[in-house]
Amino acid sequence: MCEHNLMRKSLYLFFFMLPLLMSSCWKDEEEIVLDNHCYISSVALGTIKRAIHTTDKEGNDSIYYTTFTASSYKMSIDQKNLLIENRDSILYGAIASSVLTTITYEGATLHWRPADDPNSEWILYNSSDSLDLRKPLHLLVYANDAQSYRQYTLRLNVHQQEGDSLYWNHVDEETTVFAEMKEMRAFMNKGTLKVLGQTSDGIQTAVRSGLASAGEWTLVATNLPKTTIVSTLHQQGDNLFVSSIEGAIYTSQDAITWEQLGPVIPNRTLVAISSNFYYVLIDGLLYSSSNVIDWKVESLDSSPEYLPDNLIYSSIYDQENGNHRILICGNRDVETDTTAVVWSKVWYDDMKEGEAEWTYYTQTSENPYSCPRLQYLTIIPYDGKMIAIGGAPVNGGTHKAMDHLYFSKDHGVTWKADRELHLPYELSGVSGPLTATVDENNFIWIIANQQVWRGRLNRLGFVRQ
Repeated sequence: MCEHNLMRKSLYLFFFMLPLLMSSCWKDEEEIVLDNHCYISSVALGTIKRAIHTTDKEGNDSIYYTTFTASSYKMSIDQKNLLIENRDSILYGAIASSVLTTITYEGATLHWRPADDPNSEWILYNSSDSLDLRKPLHLLVYANDAQSYRQYTLRLNVHQQEGDSLYWNHVDEETTVFAEMKEMRAFMNKGTLKVLGQTSDGIQTAVRSGLASAGEWTLVATNLPKTTIVSTLHQQGDNLFVSSIEGAIYTSQDAITWEQLGPVIPNRTLVAISSNFYYVLIDGLLYSSSNVIDWKVESLDSSPEYLPDNLIYSSIYDQENGNHRILICGNRDVETDTTAVVWSKVWYDDMKEGEAEWTYYTQTSENPYSCPRLQYLTIIPYDGKMIAIGGAPVNGGTHKAMDHLYFSKDHGVTWKADRELHLPYELSGVSGPLTATVDENNFIWIIANQQVWRGRLNRLGFVRQ
């Protein structure tokens, strides 16, 4: 309900508004309609400038400016408590001193003033003027009857920590256990960071002492044959799986002691593991099995010639809409390829996994954001997205090795280099063996050039901190 008995302020504003009311209501000889409607129905923010702090490769701090569309941050209106605010805080670094704010209201006029200065004068709202939203404002809506009004408080919530920034810590350097690893794959195993690698002495596992900022690495020999293809390492819960050049599949729970699963099948390469099926490539075709003995050819929507041959990563996850998805990504041994290849399989609760067809994300000129074809291509799931990193491009290209994090927000269709979230500058240009994984605390671990880096999006650590 609108309030009455406005005393001095009401009389003052009445005489101030009288010319406005006469001019707005006495048009074309129409009858003046005096009502007590006085409320704000919507508030929308315009484009906001943002300051971003960064550090260059020499370690110097700098600031650059960008803008973002703030209209996506909905302003909620509590008509009972007369409070207007955004429940999702806008980005850290937003410059709120001058924000074009569109306010839709029912009434004769709308005025505003700083909420913390009750003695300041009311200013008539103009939709073309920007508002200083660094502090809360009072918004006063007057009805056409010049007696009724409502006073709202408008508050803009801004992140006080840089939640969407990714900071890296150089936790280990000159790590000798990685000196001879020609091929490696990092993973988390029962809360421990490990790296399976191929060395001159065979297949070995590097184990880190902990997940703190400082740790020690130990190199442990495994019983895997030297013909093991380390890049075929896949996980399903606590179980690890890998295949060999001969077509054998091995499993382990500690990455040290391995045992063979089923018979050897020539030219068989492991590409994915779900809770129900093993997925392998055999002579260029994709097969599945629930017991590693009986295999059937998978249904594809495109030619199997587009299936990856090497550096194959897979991710199995549930989408927000309840769908289940498997994503496989890798390179082909085709010299003319300039991108990696991506396949996806989706099924629903009323559909069996074995009945779902695989879809190939065709690489066309209409999509300039295909997954890059990189040496030591590494794919990791992170923050509801997929991230691709790698060394130098396989068949030439314009970017340098380890120059970008490529994010896919649409389940592998597009992969875009993020301008604000970047790799450690010290790793730029590193083209040798590299690998990455994510731990249970949302830290990304990158092992490259005998260096170990750890980084995390700030907002993914807010709750734990």
